[in-house]
Amino acid sequence: MADRRQLTYGELLSRNGGPWAWQEPGNTRDKALPRHALMCILDHCDVEHVAASEQACFQWRELMISPDGLGVWQTTVLRALGRDRVEKYKAALGLRSGQSYEQERVDLTARNWKRILRMHKATKMLPYYEQPPNHLPLPGHSGPVLCMCLGGPYLFTGGADHVLFMYRVPLLVHYTKEKAAGKPAPRPSRSFGQGGLAHSGPVLCVAAEKEFLVSGGVDGLVKMWKVESAPDSPASRVLQGHQGPVWSICAMINNFCCSGGADKKLLLWDLNAPKGAKAVCTMTGHSAGVSAMCYSQKNDQVISASEDKSIRIWDPHKAVCISVLDGHKSIIYGLECWQGVTNDVSYDLVFSGDADGNIMLWDRPSGMFLSKVEDVHADAIKGMSLSLDPQQSLLTASMDGTVRLWKPDSMECERVLVGEDGSNVDAGLTMAVAWANIVVSSSWDGVLRSYVYTE
Repeated sequence: MADRRQLTYGELLSRNGGPWAWQEPGNTRDKALPRHALMCILDHCDVEHVAASEQACFQWRELMISPDGLGVWQTTVLRALGRDRVEKYKAALGLRSGQSYEQERVDLTARNWKRILRMHKATKMLPYYEQPPNHLPLPGHSGPVLCMCLGGPYLFTGGADHVLFMYRVPLLVHYTKEKAAGKPAPRPSRSFGQGGLAHSGPVLCVAAEKEFLVSGGVDGLVKMWKVESAPDSPASRVLQGHQGPVWSICAMINNFCCSGGADKKLLLWDLNAPKGAKAVCTMTGHSAGVSAMCYSQKNDQVISASEDKSIRIWDPHKAVCISVLDGHKSIIYGLECWQGVTNDVSYDLVFSGDADGNIMLWDRPSGMFLSKVEDVHADAIKGMSLSLDPQQSLLTASMDGTVRLWKPDSMECERVLVGEDGSNVDAGLTMAVAWANIVVSSSWDGVLRSYVYTE
């Protein structure tokens, strides 16, 4: 019986073929750990050890792509990143999000889980890449690029040329310095609107939410577009209510959106309403045009900034202004909100950037002013956005041609991502977004610039 004893895990790993040693000639199955025991061990491993197990032998690779192995990947990644991060990365990769744990286990392959891990690593590394990025201008627009946003794996851009373009961001991963030589830059995947024109005037704002996006323009219209609609299709909805250009817009949960315009009003729209329906409600209070807007999904609140130099927090469904934040001395163009936890301290903040290049921090629940970071840019801050993992970084884009990366909890500048060498000083940046290790900026000079960082 001695020669038929159950081998220890360490003994199995030391043998050729590892725990699958029973498949070697001369060995019997009872000398190996049972399959369910292996799965229990892997369930308690970290991401690095689970990934390493695939390299042990062919049988382990087969195990890790089996239904049981996919469960290990799911458990390990969720334990390492948390549900909220995983859902954000799934959406950014164009994977189905919001399904049950059991359905997720069926839908996602080992390759999908590895892509999520790579995206998380790239997002965390953004402040620390030592090599300069590969700079790649993206063709498409024939005039100033005035607005931009991310929606899943897509980048949407609107310009003074009346055009609304869509680019596939994951394609840019392959444009590193080593791989980009001789390759033409990716062109837009599609444009929106009949004849390639989204609005009858410049497109001033755009926002995306899952399967749709909304845009506003100088023509005073808010338009809703289906991302997967056929090329040259008209807008799914044309919403009329503003008396003047639509300057800002945000997409909300449950197929609502909110728009702000030069007419000093905010309008709430139900995108499921019949065609021709009017705005659900009108929010008034600003004494000048609404220059920026963002949405706090956790609280279902809209935050607006205005040329009157004030910020207002709204309950959009009741058309009630909850609080007014005063303190800026110039027009506010950049606005973003953030909720996060750092060192067991919870934050619920609003960031605002003005024409003087200053950033102010506010406590959203109380409306209290917290701090001011002065002269961080040499010109107006035109845009703000969060990295894919909002625990990581805040981006600010300025007319001085630079994009800066900030820690949102301390507002410490982590690095200058774009324009530190003064190369973009005349570009006049209007917005910047980050998708993992890729940063894209839009500008008044009509150039859409992408920067691909690698280790």
